[in-house]
Amino acid sequence: MGSYRRYTDEQKAAAVQMVRDGKTLRAAADRFQASERSVKRWCLAAGVTPRLGQRGMPQQVRTEAALLVRSGSSFTAVAAQYGVSRAAVHNWINEFNAARSGLADLTPEEIVGMVSHGVSIGKVAKRAGLTEEAVEKVLRRAGVSR
Repeated sequence: MGSYRRYTDEQKAAAVQMVRDGKTLRAAADRFQASERSVKRWCLAAGVTPRLGQRGMPQQVRTEAALLVRSGSSFTAVAAQYGVSRAAVHNWINEFNAARSGLADLTPEEIVGMVSHGVSIGKVAKRAGLTEEAVEKVLRRAGVSR
């Protein structure tokens, strides 16, 4: 028979609160030396839907992580703190910088001009802070074909 570790109600509640605050299952599991499966069960029992990785991280958490890196914390330390990869933290920094740089303020005329001068729709979308579909919609409304 294998042995298993028992967790106090306080430990379970603390792990659930970490997930509620935006941490991943992995981060909560590592903190309490539990399996991700156990933390997921505790969350579901408490009515908390666990989030998985970057896609599930609330904007506030991504912004907080970006600010930590900008204030001098290493990408590795921030990634470990939030239970994500360093690449995810890099993406959050890029997202944060784009949102703060004013690049998302391109007018429809500027978007049309960029595409007319050979800039790809993907690059225009990234610079404008839009999806490619949104850029294509701007172009259709302006009567411009790619």
